[in-house]
Parts: sequence; structure tokens; C-alpha cells
Amino acid sequence: MTFLRFEPVKEFDTFNNRINKFFNDHPGIMTELTHLYNPKIDISEDEKNIYIEAELPGVGKENVKVSLQENILTISGEKKFDEEKNKGRDFCRKERLFGTISKSINIFEEIAADKIEANFENGILSLTVPKAINNSPKERVINIK
Repeated sequence: MTFLRFEPVKEFDTFNNRINKFFNDHPGIMTELTHLYNPKIDISEDEKNIYIEAELPGVGKENVKVSLQENILTISGEKKFDEEKNKGRDFCRKERLFGTISKSINIFEEIAADKIEANFENGILSLTVPKAINNSPKERVINIK
């Protein structure tokens, strides 16, 4: 009896290589398949604030919107393809994404929503979200009657 060796990891690598080759051979297909993409973000915090930085390369400040609804912070906007600038051109390769940008972040901390600050510079949106100041003591002794 002959045994066939089954190596699922090797099979997965072969499948993964085929998928990567397909997208490398057809770079514009992702632009055609989707017009929505998520910006890359970093979230950090200290005792007083939550800091959010989002990469929005090629997006104009006027095309970015930041909203907060029920502790869900949403960064949205649009990266537009300049039709006028590219009029009459035939593209050999088109890899950059254009269209709607959206990223929602659930904030699990009490925040001072009216004091959120936003700055946009060099394609980076920086948000400073102040944490709500809780003046209640960390420990409270309850008298037993």
C-alpha cells in the first residue's frame, strides 16, 4: 500500500501564491472590485487622552469628515480621481485606490466629546480625544446599617 503524504500548510502556500500572482498580474482589479477602503490607523492613550492617527494619503482636508455617535467615532471621506488631469491618457497600470474612505472606531471609555481636537497635515489626520474627568473617588466605603 502506498501512502500519500498530505501537507495542508504546503497546499495553502500554493493557493496563497496563486492568489498573489493573480492580483499582481491584474493590479487594477481591486480598484474595480471595491470603491471603499479603510485607512490605516494607530490608537494610543495616556491618562488624559486617547490619540488616533489615520493615514489618508491623497485625500484633501476638505474631503475628510469626523463624526461621533454613541461612542463610535467615524472617519470618512473621499479620495477623488482627477479626471481632468488624466484626460486622454491610457493607463498601463493603475494600482492606487480611489473612492469612499471609511473607518469606525468603538471607544469604550467615557470621553469629553465636546473637546475632541482634530489636525490634518501631510495626509495624516490626528485626533486627540480627551477622557472624561471622573471626580468620584476610586474607592468608596459603604456604611452597613
